[in-house]
Amino acid sequence: MLQHDAPFDTEIAKAALETLMQLSEVAEKVSCLMLLYSNAGAEQQPTKDDLGLRFTDAFLETPEPLHSLLALLSNSPSFYPRFYALQYLSQLLTSRPAVAQSYIMSSPPPGVDGILSVLDTNAPSQGGQTGGLSGMGGGASEMLRNEALLLLPHMLAGNPDLQKIVAFSGAFEKLFEIIGTEGGSDGGIVVQDAMTVVAGLLRFNVSNQASDIP
Repeated sequence: MLQHDAPFDTEIAKAALETLMQLSEVAEKVSCLMLLYSNAGAEQQPTKDDLGLRFTDAFLETPEPLHSLLALLSNSPSFYPRFYALQYLSQLLTSRPAVAQSYIMSSPPPGVDGILSVLDTNAPSQGGQTGGLSGMGGGASEMLRNEALLLLPHMLAGNPDLQKIVAFSGAFEKLFEIIGTEGGSDGGIVVQDAMTVVAGLLRFNVSNQASDIP
């Protein structure tokens, strides 16, 4: 569905991504009900974490579904499929970082460039639509940008090669433009999130540290 129907139907894309996020959810704590089952001798009862990771692993069994997710992020004419695509990417990178990172690196264009394009709030939205957020001005693009800023630290963590690719794709320029637009050192949470991404690009990466940062 995500690969064949979602690119052509906004509602299908939205419903598919909402379902995938729910199925792949990994709870921070085991519920009291599951503890009760365990104490009653039902140790084989799967926890929400187990089920979420199973669905995550099923989604990541091959790279094509994640590549479709990146394509949807880049090509969808509406806000919600792009917003949920960013959220689900963050979820996958949190649960299975190494696999998700490798699939992002192997993705055909636009791939990483598609993710970074979301950081440019001045770029016109795909097809001139915001998927039900008309009248918000730049609100939709700013929400996508902010979600991408939360995604990128997970995407970059512990992967120097991906850090280099992202830096080479113009991430520093986009990030410092955001920082300047949002008030520089006097800015708020958006500036903090952007600086976190900058730190993620530089951490343990001599190549990026030596690059010509604006």
